[in-house]
Amino acid sequence: MTTMTDTRTWRLILPAPTIYVPHRKTGVPKPPTGWPKKPAAGWLTMNGDKGSWRTKHRLTTQWRELATTAAMAGRLPRGEVQRARFDAALRFTRGGRRDPVNWHPTCKAVIDALTGGTKKHPGWGFLPDDAPRFLHCEDCPHIRIGAPLEAKPGRPLGVLELTITDLTGGLP
Repeated sequence: MTTMTDTRTWRLILPAPTIYVPHRKTGVPKPPTGWPKKPAAGWLTMNGDKGSWRTKHRLTTQWRELATTAAMAGRLPRGEVQRARFDAALRFTRGGRRDPVNWHPTCKAVIDALTGGTKKHPGWGFLPDDAPRFLHCEDCPHIRIGAPLEAKPGRPLGVLELTITDLTGGLP
């Protein structure tokens, strides 16, 4: 006998915020007007290459706001789900070898925004908390590098595609 379970799935697409970083050239003295700025995708990574804590805090806040806006637009339910699986696909405009685990801080900020949150940083309330008992497994979110994006003016420099599967009624 096979039991059929109805699994609900949601897909949120979050464009990476654009930040501007100095475009330094090695061996060239700093111009009097300062280094020119070039656009870059504002990812939170484990490499810690975004500078000061203020920059990291600003990016974390932007990712949390993007997640809340996407949850609102995607009509993510509040308080109905007790267990879920998160699959994240990272898409970049430029290719290259990337380690998916490096982008865990970005996914962590997004999932924090989708959970109940705290008094200081209230969340959407999709899940009560991001503790392992509410997630699919201890390795959740599952992060992979997706197909590259086509670089065009007006398009984001990177996209986080988050697929959420409701596991409340079924087994993992």
